[in-house]
Amino acid sequence: PLVIKNSSLWIQSGIVSFGIGCADPKYPGVYARVSEYQDWINSYMGSNPPGFVEFNNNGFRSSANLLLFAISLTFSIIPFICSLYLSS
Repeated sequence: PLVIKNSSLWIQSGIVSFGIGCADPKYPGVYARVSEYQDWINSYMGSNPPGFVEFNNNGFRSSANLLLFAISLTFSIIPFICSLYLSS
């Protein structure tokens, strides 16, 4: 899981979608955002649903942030694709 510590509270923000190994800088993992599946998770929980933290991404939609996101995504996917090629 991808977790973030906020004061004394650990928050799970992601879960691995795919990747090779664990915590290896040469093989980055790709995570799914847990908050995107909150309704689905709640639909399968019984009487004791998990607590969810409000996620606010208002600043993410700016063009500068999208450009930085695209660049960082490119540089994280390239090593992953190369690792697949080299391991075959």
